[in-house]
Amino acid sequence: MSVETTWVIENLQRNADDGGVIKISWVLWASDTQRVTDLSGELVLSPDPSSSDFISFENLTEAKVLEWVYSVVNKKDLETKVLEQWNEYFNPTETSKVLSGGMPWHTQQEDR
Repeated sequence: MSVETTWVIENLQRNADDGGVIKISWVLWASDTQRVTDLSGELVLSPDPSSSDFISFENLTEAKVLEWVYSVVNKKDLETKVLEQWNEYFNPTETSKVLSGGMPWHTQQEDR
């Protein structure tokens, strides 16, 4: 099974007056056919409607918005990081085992 990364734009916030996007919320998924982990972030923008490269909200594509994200974040480093996170969660080594806490003499009922 191979693990793949996928970038997704989760949400856009825009200025209602001029349609300029002021915040991009993104998620980077690492998944195989059964298991998934993710990293997410936000990018804050200051669009200038008078600029020649201004694109209003209704004319945006996901590909264009992802270009904006990639121009700010280090795409390759984040993809490496999410794949490492996936491997740590689902292929633990002796030094990266997922730990669990608690005390065997307390039940959830007693803690209420």
